[in-house]
Amino acid sequence: MAFAAAVYKGKKQISECPMVNDEVAAGYGIRKNQADLYQEDLDNMVKNFRKELSKVDFEIAADKIGGVFDGDKLTLKIMGKHFSVDTVGNIYTDIHVNSWVLVSTFRYIINCKGVPVEANWVPFRELAGGRSRYRLFAQQCEKPMKKLADDHPDLLADMADLFSGGQVSNEYQSDIAVILSPMPLVPMLICYWKAEDGMASSLNLFFDVTAEKNIGIEGVYILGAGITGVTTGGGITTFTHPKNENPSVELSGYYEWSPNLVDWYAGDGVAGPSGGPQVTISTNTIGSMTTVTATVSEVLERVFFRAGVLQN
Repeated sequence: MAFAAAVYKGKKQISECPMVNDEVAAGYGIRKNQADLYQEDLDNMVKNFRKELSKVDFEIAADKIGGVFDGDKLTLKIMGKHFSVDTVGNIYTDIHVNSWVLVSTFRYIINCKGVPVEANWVPFRELAGGRSRYRLFAQQCEKPMKKLADDHPDLLADMADLFSGGQVSNEYQSDIAVILSPMPLVPMLICYWKAEDGMASSLNLFFDVTAEKNIGIEGVYILGAGITGVTTGGGITTFTHPKNENPSVELSGYYEWSPNLVDWYAGDGVAGPSGGPQVTISTNTIGSMTTVTATVSEVLERVFFRAGVLQN
């Protein structure tokens, strides 16, 4: 039964079972991992949103969403950092961008109603349409973020510094509370209660009551999952960056990773600290956008990536 469950989830292939002959196994093909299916869904959403962006009047949208349009690119603050996009969906930013964040940003630009923030915090389940999705939201967003906060108490303060947020006090009597501004009109409040007197620790995410109107409940969910993915990684990190569609044959690019911003290693799945982790980095380029996937051999407190170019 355990093997059958693994096949169902895509973690094992039916051909690996010694009791199944090759002809039968071939009839079932290769079952994709659930995570791969989710990533495919996200990639398809990015493609569709890129098409919709071409229909958006960036000058009108800029005033509505809290951005600036210079006649070529629409620029707004994402995670407290400048994020620019042109009408065909090319992005220009220094922030770590994964597919979840990219989908949320495009959805925000296309669908935001421009409703002013009220500073009235509510949990995800109290947003319109949030109750039916809350169980999955708690599993995908709040639970992994709580575990990381338990293991690394300085995490939330680091998040505030990294994403230009700030710590606040007297929010739901929490021990630590941090406000992030993933998007101009979609702030997020993270509250963490430490374990005490036999009570387990807990962590909850709160959103402004207007969030659903400015990004939609699906957008809020994907945004929460995206921030959790950037923060926790779970051993796999993805980010995207634009790439010249016709690069010089005299140049070649490379990626490296570091646990401390001092020692850098190739992302070949071999290089790394003696007796320590390794990182395997792979890329997939579609048009002018490259998706980079980094798989870490073990969960790290922090991991950094950089890209470079060499002359052949």
